Amino acid sequence: DDNFATIVAAMEEGRSIKQNIRRFVSYVFTSNVAELVPFLVYIFTPIPLPLAVIQALAVSLGTDLVPAMALGAEPPSPQTLTAPPEPPRRPLLTRALALRTFLFYGPLEAGLGLAGFFLAYALHGWGPFAAFDTSPPLYYQATTATFLGIVAGQISCLFAQRDGPLRERLSLGRNPLVALGLAFELALTVALIYVPGLNRFFHMAAVPPAWLLLLPVGATLFVALDVGRRALARLIGAGDVPR
Repeated sequence: DDNFATIVAAMEEGRSIKQNIRRFVSYVFTSNVAELVPFLVYIFTPIPLPLAVIQALAVSLGTDLVPAMALGAEPPSPQTLTAPPEPPRRPLLTRALALRTFLFYGPLEAGLGLAGFFLAYALHGWGPFAAFDTSPPLYYQATTATFLGIVAGQISCLFAQRDGPLRERLSLGRNPLVALGLAFELALTVALIYVPGLNRFFHMAAVPPAWLLLLPVGATLFVALDVGRRALARLIGAGDVPR
């Protein structure tokens, strides 16, 4: 339309699409790390499997699907056009993004899941170096706690992948699909735990409602640590640091 503003808008949209693909990829890989770590713990330690295989499928194909798609529809941030152009051969998964995904977000999400697993046993009298009771009632409660910890990490990672100040990252108004993804994830989590028959199929137990506090507590811890990571990265002048 011979309008220079159209070129600027197209550049902004193109950069935003590329950034959203990075958010999507990082979010999914973070969940994959959180699913993998419990199996590695099971293989290399005498600890029973903290996350059942069917629960890992529930994470991959259920709780992280809609939130990841919501990240793919993030609107352009005010900083989109302030960065210099990227080299054409720069990969989508940059070194900084890979380090952030595989060495921070992923292990943190996995750590929340394992913390829930050990907390469930500790509440029933388990102590360090003691044997684990793998009978279904207690073991199913422990794997349910693992699942809740991972979901808490997914919820907070959904906001951590966004740009802008903390208030903007936590806002649900800028991208309504984020609110939809969050609502879907929470509804599915509650259904998997409390719907009779469905919870047994997914090796979960209808834990007391107080256990759902693992979600806000774990999510708050994740967000707080991410805020600290961003502040430290800016302090040392690391590149590719979302604001």
